[in-house]
Amino acid sequence: MENSLVITTQFFLSAVMIHLITCRFSSSRFMFKGLILGVITVISFAFFQFRAGKVDLVSLYLLGTAWLGYLMFFINLLNSVTLKMLAALSESKNETLLNSDFNSFFSEENGLHSRISLMIENGFLETKGNGLILTPRSKLMVWCINLLRKVFAMENESQE
Repeated sequence: MENSLVITTQFFLSAVMIHLITCRFSSSRFMFKGLILGVITVISFAFFQFRAGKVDLVSLYLLGTAWLGYLMFFINLLNSVTLKMLAALSESKNETLLNSDFNSFFSEENGLHSRISLMIENGFLETKGNGLILTPRSKLMVWCINLLRKVFAMENESQE
């Protein structure tokens, strides 16, 4: 068991380093690269275990969970309104930001436009005329989320 945890940790840390290098030297799309690399890492680890003659489902689960936790941690850091507010204050010229500037920068409208721009950039939305439409990628994601909500008997808050 101890050897299995060491190898799982080595695969995880190797994937983190690859993700760091990939993100540093290529364009944005942190989430997309992270998901692809996570799938490749877990499949590679399963293949590694299969070739070694011993498939350990617990270590596969731990690797997948650790990778998703890693992604969630950074995604929450990137989208934290509190951290964005603190960064805006630190970047102001005399370390003071007027309330009116602060309110206009962090208004609901600006936040909404920022989110929509990111969804378009990452291929989840497309513009059509004056409106927005879902891409096949986002339709698949919504279908999967709705399926998971049904399986786990979760309420769909957006439909209430």
